Amino acid sequence: MLKYAKYAVPYLLRAPRRNPVKNLAGLFLAYLLCFLATVFIVIAAFIWMSKEFGLEVAFAATGVTFMFSAFCILIGLNTPKPVPAPTPPKIASDPLAKYIPESVKENPTMQKLLYQIGESPVTATATAVTVGMLLSRELIED
Repeated sequence: MLKYAKYAVPYLLRAPRRNPVKNLAGLFLAYLLCFLATVFIVIAAFIWMSKEFGLEVAFAATGVTFMFSAFCILIGLNTPKPVPAPTPPKIASDPLAKYIPESVKENPTMQKLLYQIGESPVTATATAVTVGMLLSRELIED
């Protein structure tokens, strides 16, 4: 019964289902392949430059390329982070909202969920009651 509740909750809240393990594995594979491609391109460029212009120029050009890449990455990492969206006004006026920690309110997933709750509180309440009933039945029957 618990596994049915786990599958029913996203549909009740109209939240998209995602598989984070497949996402993470796909990202890891993509980054690994990009890294290998970059290594092979750098090696090929180094060999070509060493044949055409000599080892000194090949080492200098490779060093400059790595330095420029590191500089671009550092600039990209130091860009300001976007300001999180404010809490929806319907949730801000809720008397129970003051018990939600700020770290939870700043999470983008939780902001979407809070927005959905603010837009349709009756649906959110019905979903919470349904999930509570399913979980209590599952725990009591075992």
